Amino acid sequence: MHYYNIHYDICALAVCALTLYCVIRKKGMNKAQNKIFFVIVMGEFVSDIFDIVSSLTNVQPQLVPEYARDAFNVMFLLSHNFMPFFFVAYVSVVSGDYLKRKAPYFCLLFIPLSLDIIALGLNAQLRWIFYYDENGYYCHDYMMVWLYISAFFYIGYSIWLVIKNNKAMQKQKWHAILFFVIASALSIVYQIFHSEMLVEMFFQSIGFLGMLFTLENEDELRNPITGACNRHAFLIDNQLYMESKVAYQIISVKITNLATYNNTIGVPIVNAVLQDIATRMAEDVAKGNDSTVYDCEHGIFHILLLNSDEKEANRILDVLTENFGKEWKFKDFNLVMRARIEYIRVPEDVDNLQRLLSITEAEEFALSNNKLEVIRGMDLLNLKRETEVISAIKRAIDRNGFQIYYQPIFHEKTGRINSAEALVRLFDEEIGFVPPDEFIPIAERNGMIVEVGVQVFRKVCEDISTMDMDKLGLDYIEVNLSTIQCMNSDLPASFRNILKRYKVDAKRINLEITESAAVNNPDMLLNVMSRLREIGFDFSLDDYGTGYSNFTYMFDMNFDIIKLDKSILYNADRDKKADVILRNSIRMLKEMNFQVLVEGIETDRHRSMVEDLGVDLLQGYYFSRPLPRDVFLDYVENFKVEELEG
Repeated sequence: MHYYNIHYDICALAVCALTLYCVIRKKGMNKAQNKIFFVIVMGEFVSDIFDIVSSLTNVQPQLVPEYARDAFNVMFLLSHNFMPFFFVAYVSVVSGDYLKRKAPYFCLLFIPLSLDIIALGLNAQLRWIFYYDENGYYCHDYMMVWLYISAFFYIGYSIWLVIKNNKAMQKQKWHAILFFVIASALSIVYQIFHSEMLVEMFFQSIGFLGMLFTLENEDELRNPITGACNRHAFLIDNQLYMESKVAYQIISVKITNLATYNNTIGVPIVNAVLQDIATRMAEDVAKGNDSTVYDCEHGIFHILLLNSDEKEANRILDVLTENFGKEWKFKDFNLVMRARIEYIRVPEDVDNLQRLLSITEAEEFALSNNKLEVIRGMDLLNLKRETEVISAIKRAIDRNGFQIYYQPIFHEKTGRINSAEALVRLFDEEIGFVPPDEFIPIAERNGMIVEVGVQVFRKVCEDISTMDMDKLGLDYIEVNLSTIQCMNSDLPASFRNILKRYKVDAKRINLEITESAAVNNPDMLLNVMSRLREIGFDFSLDDYGTGYSNFTYMFDMNFDIIKLDKSILYNADRDKKADVILRNSIRMLKEMNFQVLVEGIETDRHRSMVEDLGVDLLQGYYFSRPLPRDVFLDYVENFKVEELEG
């Protein structure tokens, strides 16, 4: 056949030119994937040119010297056979497979292509790939089959990579790759049997254009304000690297005072500052490294470091610390950026995407007063634990999952259990039991304690509604109020509605308020307490003697019961001066007509220390540890003080 239809090649050249133009026009496409794609499309463009030139010269041998035709044909075949190899490299990067491989693997992968190069290099002497007949026309020889075998090897290997790593890839990506590979393979087969129809390059160029708008579509992966990769790209990349089980590092920067600047200097200027921050990170911090900068909005930036050691990460941390440790200069503004920098190692610090996001996107953490915080090592482990506890609290709130335990309170004069303190417990399905002294402060810091408190109060009311408290000899149940609850003006109405729902008398509940709440918010607390008293609640002052004691608020707030903190008792057990404080505190409170409850009774000695001092109520492990509802009811029903004394 001495005729070639080059119209498809001309169209392919135009499509490749358009694709190259779009690639060059797109800014910020600096990943290995983007660079390899550019090389492939450029190779296709060059191959198209040599295919057109060689096709034209092969049908007019008398016009072109043989050495020139040799050069055109070899350059076409060489550039064309380089493309399957680079396509394997592209698929390897997109799928994350390359992260698992070492240098020898890529050397082995290069062997088929190296044999292509050798065969083409020797063709001028051996004429085993192509030759010219007696009339000077171009013809294929037996070794041309090897070039096709080499191409199909790389195509097949690409398919295998996609299938093997499909879990690490987005469905859209591996569908696009498989479609391109299958279309390319079919076009090659068609051209083998119809050598005059140069359709192969055309179909491949269309495929590359399609890849540009699917695999290489960076628009949906870019933050429109800063131009950095966005949160979606961050999720995709982390999923890919985690599925590939490679080690990498993340440096997260959270600017915590953006809202203030939005309200003062305006959103447009803040956006320009964020763009400047992203640019500085990309140019100064991540320059020369295998790294990617992400802007996940709301002042959260991430730098993902691949193939970097801890020394390099420390260098970047130092640069960030220097930049955010001083005023950020932008045009006429000198801005103080309050920032928290987190250094996270994957998989050492976190091993799945959910835990990573719980740290990098947590908004609930209380910030220190420092302008700059750097969190790593043990601090990061603590932060990680706090994120887990926050998630557990949220799950318990959403699923009504808090449990109520009751610790009996002993009435000294009657010798019976007359009340109990309701204590909240958290048993989470994912992280197990969380001690109350861990999750309650976290809930208070993050504003969730109000919802926790409402759930606790509701469950206590539900339990009371099913108890025969008179028969059991129970006068009331103690329920703790947090400092934040005491500041909630809607609390009285909320409690009133719950009481009404479960038909519970407010006198059946005694509300405990800590000294810290009484001292820090006396006016607001007094207002809330007066409204709660109108409903019928009585009050206890909890943790008396922990350092906040003030007689003024004790009179103004009219507590019914004063609960001495267990630390007073424990100190009195060891020190005579502390024993004097204990005795005189109880005497004073009794003379002021308060009921006195001593916490922390654990031994016979503890009980004997206070029983002759006129104490009304005792609470502690000597009587019982906190118990689930049914166990508590059984304990009260069968309680005999003689068994304790025996």
